[in-house]
Amino acid sequence: ILKGLTQCNLDSPQKMVFVGWVNPHLSKGKIRQCFGTFGEIKKIEFPVCPKTSKRRVFCFITCTD
Repeated sequence: ILKGLTQCNLDSPQKMVFVGWVNPHLSKGKIRQCFGTFGEIKKIEFPVCPKTSKRRVFCFITCTD
């Protein structure tokens, strides 16, 4: 799951993380379990392909400190 992990916006009280190569069948609960050790997870976003309405293979995780 950690493959392709990139952090951004590090000076903000909220940190958004891009996570690539996420299995589109992976649940939010499993992602919280894996990434919760890095901080409190506020939001998980799964972008959807507009043509197929299927989840993409990446997500955005917003954490708070």
